[in-house]
Amino acid sequence: MKTQSMRQGIVWGGLLILLGAVLLVEAFTDLSAWAWVAMLAAGGLGAFGVYLTDRSEWALLIPAYVLWAVAGLVTLIELNILQDPFIATYVLTAIALPFLVVFLRNRDQWWALIPAYVLLIVGVMVGLTELNVLPDDFVATYVLTAIALPFLVVFLRNRDQWWALIPAYVL
Repeated sequence: MKTQSMRQGIVWGGLLILLGAVLLVEAFTDLSAWAWVAMLAAGGLGAFGVYLTDRSEWALLIPAYVLWAVAGLVTLIELNILQDPFIATYVLTAIALPFLVVFLRNRDQWWALIPAYVLLIVGVMVGLTELNVLPDDFVATYVLTAIALPFLVVFLRNRDQWWALIPAYVL
């Protein structure tokens, strides 16, 4: 237990030192977006490297993932691949993915599907409205249908769960 907390402390301490050094350099110079991408990716690689030394320390995947997701966001924006309206879709999807991974690794952790589903349907809604596929007048219909859908799935998977039809019908 002591080595686990020591390793995590080293990672968090290293990330804080890296952040402090970067912010100090940023105070005196203007770092390019690519410098930020490199530093974010390097920080994520460091956290992931420590995780690889002991895979029981799964909590180290959190800073690695967050740093890589932000580095990916900045990269896509700088390359002009990700336009302003779709940044929200990227962010919501990036937040949803770890919850989906939790469920896929252990099917008993079904609770993780709830935040993953909510974040993904909202992200899809933002994307669809920006593409003008989903008119603004139908956003409420989309949201209510998206909320009702899991209740319908609960009933269809097990007909004894008839109670799920009540919220599905109301929505």
